[in-house]
Amino acid sequence: MEDIRGDTETLVRVYSLGVQGLAGEDPGDRAAEVLFEEVVKGFPYPVIATDAFGEPLFFRNLDLGIRRELPPWSEEDLHRLREAVRRMDRRTPPIEISGARGRVIQLIHYQESGTITLLRYLPWIQAAGFVLVGLFAFWAIRYNLRVTQGQIYVAMARESAHQMGTPLSSLYGWIALLGAGEDAGLDPPERAMPAPEVAAAMEQDVDRLTKVANRFELIGRRPKLEPLDLGDVLGDLRQYFEARLPRLGHRVEISLEMDEAPPLLGNRVLLEWAFENLVKNAVDALSGRAGHIRIELDHDPGTREARVLVRDDGGGIPRALRRKIFQTGVTTKTSGWGVGLALAKRIIEDYHGGRLELVDSEVGRGTTVGATLPVLPGRREQGQGNEWGGSPQPSGPTRG
Repeated sequence: MEDIRGDTETLVRVYSLGVQGLAGEDPGDRAAEVLFEEVVKGFPYPVIATDAFGEPLFFRNLDLGIRRELPPWSEEDLHRLREAVRRMDRRTPPIEISGARGRVIQLIHYQESGTITLLRYLPWIQAAGFVLVGLFAFWAIRYNLRVTQGQIYVAMARESAHQMGTPLSSLYGWIALLGAGEDAGLDPPERAMPAPEVAAAMEQDVDRLTKVANRFELIGRRPKLEPLDLGDVLGDLRQYFEARLPRLGHRVEISLEMDEAPPLLGNRVLLEWAFENLVKNAVDALSGRAGHIRIELDHDPGTREARVLVRDDGGGIPRALRRKIFQTGVTTKTSGWGVGLALAKRIIEDYHGGRLELVDSEVGRGTTVGATLPVLPGRREQGQGNEWGGSPQPSGPTRG
């Protein structure tokens, strides 16, 4: 902006020299017309020329409500021109035009163009704009946080009810089984279940309710991690679901295939919760149809990672949702809240340093979700034989 102001002053001085050369000592009427036609008309900035005593001679590029740029003017027009001269002189000093004897014969009063005036205030306008944008962004973020927090509270409450619903429904089923007679319409294996087995299953459901209560205490704080056998976690999970999946009509089967894998450092309660959510989503994906859910535990001895795959042959995930399926509130179910997968991702990635990803999904064919977790180094890697650094693993693949 300073460069533009300097250019403006230079142009005015050049203009003044031209006026001085044309005007001479006493320009007269004809000289004034020549000045106006040859010099003033092409000058781009607001300017007023006065005599040595400050009386206006002509003006250019000013919107003062005066029809003529050359005299004669009315007293009212002269008053407006004199006021404009005073305003200009307060901002920029006038440039003197001297005659042949060095005597000042004219003064050129000018002001900056509208562009320079705009540029002068532009930083303030920009600063005000940035402040307004910042305030709006701050308000939007706070509003979004309040809305998100409210959604999380509602979703967590719904998830709590959902978590408790499975063992409670199962308990009601066992109670109904105990009270059923010979004509209850049950399959022979279920009708013949001894009371101790039913009691053991009911105890599992009560334990599950206790775990649900403990799970939410662990979210939001750093959990205690201990060496554990991932195969045991998945085996217990399969056993729990197998006793509770539909057996009549639309039968759902669940299988478990495991490679030998070293233990990992984890929290059993949270990992059970994460994989339970993955299996529940696989069951829900079947939408009441018969189907097959396959859990696979893979481990490459050359890596320090174990990978768990949960496969189903359900309806699949629409392409538009695949990139955000692990975000809170995103779900393919009409009655879902989109919390289960988000919780599973947080448990596996934030608390256990692993990865949870959508491996594959095809509408009408099924979905595969994969969880990768770091495992403990084996003693073989530490130069102490060929055993794992944690609890022993099965000698070969286990299939359920």
